[in-house]
Amino acid sequence: MLTSRLPVIELSGTPRERGRIHGAAMREHIRALIAAHEQFLREYFGADPDEYLGSFRAYGAFEQALARWTPDLLEEVRGIAEGADLPFETMLQYQLIDEEWAYGFYHRRPVVLRQKCSAFGMLPQDGQPGYAGQNMDVPRYIDGHQVLLRIADAQTGAASYVFTYAGLIGLAGMSDVPLGITCNTLNQLRASNDGLPVAFIVRHVLACRSPQEALGFLRTVPHASGQNYILSSRDSVHCLECSAGKVVEFFGNGAGRRVCHTNHALANDDEQDFQALMAALPPDEQVHFSNSRQRYASISTRLGDLRRFVDLAAVKTALSAHDDPENPVSRTYLDTHGSYIGFTAGSLIYDYGEPPRLHLASGPPCSTEYRTFDLKRAQ
Repeated sequence: MLTSRLPVIELSGTPRERGRIHGAAMREHIRALIAAHEQFLREYFGADPDEYLGSFRAYGAFEQALARWTPDLLEEVRGIAEGADLPFETMLQYQLIDEEWAYGFYHRRPVVLRQKCSAFGMLPQDGQPGYAGQNMDVPRYIDGHQVLLRIADAQTGAASYVFTYAGLIGLAGMSDVPLGITCNTLNQLRASNDGLPVAFIVRHVLACRSPQEALGFLRTVPHASGQNYILSSRDSVHCLECSAGKVVEFFGNGAGRRVCHTNHALANDDEQDFQALMAALPPDEQVHFSNSRQRYASISTRLGDLRRFVDLAAVKTALSAHDDPENPVSRTYLDTHGSYIGFTAGSLIYDYGEPPRLHLASGPPCSTEYRTFDLKRAQ
């Protein structure tokens, strides 16, 4: 999607009202995505969508965690369902994107090539402000349905920009604290069927009013799926590998001054389920995360080296890179042809200058222009 065509939806009012605005504005897009996802399940898993999603519902027990930790966002999902004129159960399951991937990996098809998303974070250096961000890689059928939510939270006073696709409460974003969060799947880390799902973690973090509050939440909350989060602010960067069993910080270079991450664990060893699954597979079917390792080599070489001068232009170049043509950081339609590894539906850069800004390309940054959003205007 051309960034100039990206819908920007203003969400305000109560959580339910915010959801209704979102659901009504993107109703047809949501219905199209539900149909596209069902087709994906037929093609990739060879499964009847009703049977597959029914078995996932039987597996998942996430509502108790949602009611405890993010009741406001549960209400927002009810509002999205009302605005889109769809059942609440349908819209709730729609939010569980990473949890469904983890279920598919461990219960249906272990060689799921869901290696996707490249992220980074860096503190100020050499007169440059701090930067963080990521390429958000998702299934290719998402393209054309991306949306940017501009959210004013009446309860907390928080204002944020959240990049997502129609109907989903959030993929990643930046708030006016300023505070930013990235996320990338770590399928080798242990998942849980009753932890807090990723989309709800992202949105709750963006409603926190300090980096310390957000960091405490990420360290305390039970995690439903293996995930890496880079939490960034003007003077801090924390890269947290989260699993059902533990949260471990990865420090990267310079004691955490610069961190990069893709889709293989670098610090957390909560891999018992993954190792057991791989041991049961023939050697040629085992997952070695080669795509993730090549992307990590690319982005860490360009952004992780403290000796390198990095400005905004260098960040954009790193997120656009095709250093390994078979495993590029920026994934276009051509790069995803014949593969289920994700398409880069968005590239986000959190700029901690004054004022703080979000630079966003709603497509592969190697071929899509960035647009700048001033966080102060979100208030």
